[in-house]
Amino acid sequence: MSRKLTGLTMAVAMAMLAALTILPLSAQAAKEDHRTIAGMVQYYVTCFNKRDVAGILDLYAPDARISDSGLFSKKWLSVEEYAPKLRDKLAKYDQRRAFIVDWDIEELDVNGDSADLSIEVRAKQGPFSARKRGDFELAKSAEGWKIIVDES
Repeated sequence: MSRKLTGLTMAVAMAMLAALTILPLSAQAAKEDHRTIAGMVQYYVTCFNKRDVAGILDLYAPDARISDSGLFSKKWLSVEEYAPKLRDKLAKYDQRRAFIVDWDIEELDVNGDSADLSIEVRAKQGPFSARKRGDFELAKSAEGWKIIVDES
């Protein structure tokens, strides 16, 4: 029995072929995004441990919003407003000789040019260690992935 391909059958076959071709490419792109974002986290940790304020700030988009939460309030800072606070925070960590010794990506959801990232870091200060969670929204631009919201 011979079958002739109708226009509809041909269209369905072409769509399936296109999907089979695109799926491996998008899976590869997703892996690359995950590797790049993991590299960002490692870069942040390296900059933190070196007390490199400029390096950390470079991870943020120019219009990023950074949470500045107090005990009873929460306000949002621009990158410019955050810079002196980050300098002070890193200086205090330096005085206490606190360093990030380990990190883990707890959640990473990449959706095209945006991503939600949750990380956990373990910091040591002498014999003591503490864990802290950070939540971020990222956006992919011509310069690569940047932090657009920091709720850590």
